[in-house]
Amino acid sequence: MSRAGRDYHSLIARAVEGLHGSTRDYRLALYQRARTAQLNSFDPEISEAEFRRERNALEQAIRQVETKATAADDEQAKKDSKIVSDYATFLEETTTRPDCFYDASALPHPKETIIAAIEREIVRSTFEEDVDWLRSSAAFMWNFLEGIGPYPLPFPGVDTSQPPRGRSEYPLDQLRRIIGSPEFQRDVERSANFLTIAEEESNEVERRIAAAISIRRAARGA
Repeated sequence: MSRAGRDYHSLIARAVEGLHGSTRDYRLALYQRARTAQLNSFDPEISEAEFRRERNALEQAIRQVETKATAADDEQAKKDSKIVSDYATFLEETTTRPDCFYDASALPHPKETIIAAIEREIVRSTFEEDVDWLRSSAAFMWNFLEGIGPYPLPFPGVDTSQPPRGRSEYPLDQLRRIIGSPEFQRDVERSANFLTIAEEESNEVERRIAAAISIRRAARGA
């Protein structure tokens, strides 16, 4: 519910239930109408902060309703199972350092595609063990970000006594020159910016996974 008291989730859920057909195209059209109606309802003097708050509340409600709706689709279930399986294989076969950022293109599917598939698989899951694995696996993506590039980027404050970016060992004087170079310092600044983005994305994923778990519990009467 938004701070203005609008229960967007109930409104969107009832609207989806009232559709004559519940195909994805019908639902997407309904969501777009809801966005337009919300925009038209705003006072012209609304602040930018209030606008973002209300729009985020609506988008969160849409995402939760759509997650539940698509979880019931058999064809989507097959696709989600394949996406999650590919991601599980990636986790098993790929070694990454926990103190580095990696480009999101290294993932077997777009990051958002994997997260959405995990959300729906949580809603479908019969066993708590599966839910626990899905929740944990979603957290493993937090340091895969857009714009990192082909080489891992160390976190800010990483031990600079080690060669940067996984290079082979350097003579000490050469290593010092690398660490003191403008290029290396720019990497430190970049990593600090990416850390902020990663934390924001991680918090959002946690909220989405928690919402999917709540949907699953509600569907099972838990």
